Amino acid sequence: MIKPKPKNQDGKELAKSRDADSLLLFTEYESVKIAAILSVGRLIRVFAGGEGLPYGSVAIAKISEIKKDIGSAFLLLKDKQKAYIPLKECTPDVNLSNPGKECKCGDNLLIKIKKEPAKGKLATATTSFTESERSEYAFDKYRTDFSVLKYGEDYIDKAINEASGLENLRIITDKEERFEQLKERLESSDCSFDEDSLHLYKDELVKLNVLYGLNGKISDALSRKVLLKSGACISIDQTEAMVVIDVNSGKSSSKKQADEEFLAINKEAGEEIVRQIILRNLSGIILIDFINLKTKESKDELFALMKEWSTKYGAELHVEDYTLLGIMEVTRRKRGKTLFEQLRG
Repeated sequence: MIKPKPKNQDGKELAKSRDADSLLLFTEYESVKIAAILSVGRLIRVFAGGEGLPYGSVAIAKISEIKKDIGSAFLLLKDKQKAYIPLKECTPDVNLSNPGKECKCGDNLLIKIKKEPAKGKLATATTSFTESERSEYAFDKYRTDFSVLKYGEDYIDKAINEASGLENLRIITDKEERFEQLKERLESSDCSFDEDSLHLYKDELVKLNVLYGLNGKISDALSRKVLLKSGACISIDQTEAMVVIDVNSGKSSSKKQADEEFLAINKEAGEEIVRQIILRNLSGIILIDFINLKTKESKDELFALMKEWSTKYGAELHVEDYTLLGIMEVTRRKRGKTLFEQLRG
């Protein structure tokens, strides 16, 4: 039997150093365009490419439908994209077609995308601008149907910016169209790496996401449970109000375990929790139920380490305090969609 011959030996060559490099991979996961950052074989961040204009884009939109009963208006954007806007924002002073008059179907508005489209949901737009922004886009030359005056930061920009601090970074994509996009971005970018870092992967025998185990790594990042080397595990539950994280000693559990042993498990879990918060892009109020520690010294040490790990990994967590029930309270500013929202909607 004659084995198929690959176009090149990309897979074979890259496999030798796949756990040693910092990598930025542009490929697909379950038909969603993604950018994945890996360091020493570990998944650090994932950015998913959405449909339509990215967050922060400024454009001219045309009112296509007004629904007074639900207080909404629907907009038509470039390339037949659609968006939703609260009707209360469609005031006479933002009407570009007929300034000072009540907005109606067919009128143009200057809008900004404040929420990107998700599965089954339209993008959300706003007419709220600062005075300086509004004056910047007030010239007649901009007032053409469906013009895009400013493109917001898309998943490619976000990934490149996030990875720009990594040393010896290799950027790899298995999509020729994406390769050309990346060449253009790198040429116009101020990042610390250049076009020589970019590689188009063509190996027909081994897919890019298989070579780096990307599907399994992302699946783990979407899973509720995270297993630790000690045999302990972490459970992560996202609710509308907060994120609740529980540390369970699991197989390492023993009635005779001393406070030092529980502290060791909590240390392992705490560092992993910080990494998972970044990877999953969790935010808001985060409650962490560590294994109960008996001494104040152990609790203070864990508290200090959580702050240290936040700085080390750039998580920007605010480690607030322990609650009366001994649960650690952490907060983090919202930074866009969680990983689950990006990939599963």
